[in-house]
Amino acid sequence: MYVRLSIDNEYGQLSYVEPLIGINECEHHSIFSLPTSSNVYVGPSIDTNKYGQYVLSVPQAGIYYYILPSIDSSDYRNFLRCNPFIMFRRFVQKSLPYSKSEECSKIAQESWESASEEFKEFFKCYTENALNKRNKVYKIVTKKRKPKKKVVKGLSVDQEVHTQQQLQAQSTYQVRSMKPISFKFSPYCL
Repeated sequence: MYVRLSIDNEYGQLSYVEPLIGINECEHHSIFSLPTSSNVYVGPSIDTNKYGQYVLSVPQAGIYYYILPSIDSSDYRNFLRCNPFIMFRRFVQKSLPYSKSEECSKIAQESWESASEEFKEFFKCYTENALNKRNKVYKIVTKKRKPKKKVVKGLSVDQEVHTQQQLQAQSTYQVRSMKPISFKFSPYCL
């Protein structure tokens, strides 16, 4: 059995293009295939390599040791929304660049259904962290201020009476008789 390898240009890593076929234990084993019988079904898994990077393996698709980008990668800059399955399917499609997207989606669906809860939980946390780490872009909105309208309250009768009494109290004054003032002109002013 032969496996065609391709190099992923973005990350410089090997990925497997053609899905491996399950082989019997008595057949020849290569380093690229797992020694499983045709009735044993191995689900996808996540491991870490010696550099601390997460590595995806999907035996159903022939994907082994596909290095996942870090959560602060520029790959996630334009993501608005994403769920764990979409993130997983994206990695399956990237690791199989010469396959049709329909085939990749089917493989991803079958693998996702056979995956363990730990695997699904990993992708849930990975997706949330990737979306939270990206730089947020805010839309600039200019908010126009509305003119403040003063509400004119009508005066009650009591207020009007009270105001009238205050004004009358202030305006009452006593008239006194005053002596006329005589002006004497000085001889210097003419």
